[in-house]
Amino acid sequence: MITCADAPNRVLSWDGGALVEHPAGPLADGRACARAALFADMDGDGREELYILNEPVAGTVPTPDRLFACFGNRWIDLAALPENFPAANRAAGTALACIDRHGTGRYGIVVGGEGVPLQLFELDRRGRLHEVAEEAGLDIEADARLLLGSCLTGSLPDLFVGCANGPNLLFRNLGGGQYEEVADEVGLDDPFTNAGAATILDADGDGLVDLLLGNAEGPHRLFQHRAGGGFVDVAPPEMAQAGDVRAVIAADFDK
Repeated sequence: MITCADAPNRVLSWDGGALVEHPAGPLADGRACARAALFADMDGDGREELYILNEPVAGTVPTPDRLFACFGNRWIDLAALPENFPAANRAAGTALACIDRHGTGRYGIVVGGEGVPLQLFELDRRGRLHEVAEEAGLDIEADARLLLGSCLTGSLPDLFVGCANGPNLLFRNLGGGQYEEVADEVGLDDPFTNAGAATILDADGDGLVDLLLGNAEGPHRLFQHRAGGGFVDVAPPEMAQAGDVRAVIAADFDK
C-alpha cells in the first residue's frame, strides 16, 4: 500500500520477481490527501483493517480519516458508515500507532497531531467506532511527531510519543486498558530536542528493550534500558551528531 498526498493511493504486491500493481478500488481515494497508513486487526477476526490518516486540503471540506475493512473481496470504509461517521477523525494528524491495550488481539489506533490531545479509536463488538483516549488515560495534549507502541517498561504494550516543542511522553501500560505518563520518571522525556524518528532494539544484548531516537534538531539518542529500571543515553559521538533525521532502522547487520 502506497499512500499519496497528491495522487490516488496505490496497491502493489511482489510476485517473486517484480512489483505488480493492482486496481486499488475504494482504497485509491483520489479526492483525499493521505499522510500515513497503518494495518491492524481492530475487530479481532484475524484479518487486518487499514487506517488511512488524511490531511486537510486547502480550500476544501476536511476529509475524514478512512478505516477500511475487507469483506470477501470488497473493501468498505467503516468510518463512513452512518453509525460511525460522527466518531471519525477529521482533525489534522501527524502520526499513527496501534496498541492492543487489553491484550485480547483487538487493536486500537492512536492518532497524534500538532498541539492537540492524542486520540484512540477502537471498534466494539458490533463494529461501532469509538474514541476512547480519555478512558485509557491517553488524552494528553502533545505536539506529536512520532508514535511507537512497544513493551518498553515491561511485558505489556506501552506507547512512546516523540514530540516537538516539548518533552516526549511515555505511557506505561498499567493493565486493564489503563495508562500513565512516566517519560520524565524513566528518563525518556528529552525536553530540549524535537523528535524525528524512533525504533526499538536490544543494543547491548541484555534482553531488555532499548530505544533509538533520531531528533530533527539536536543530538540523537540511544536510550539503554537499565536492569534496575529507567533509561540512560549511551549514544557514541558519531551517532549523536545532530542532523535532520526522518527515519531510523535497527538491524543485526553483522549477524
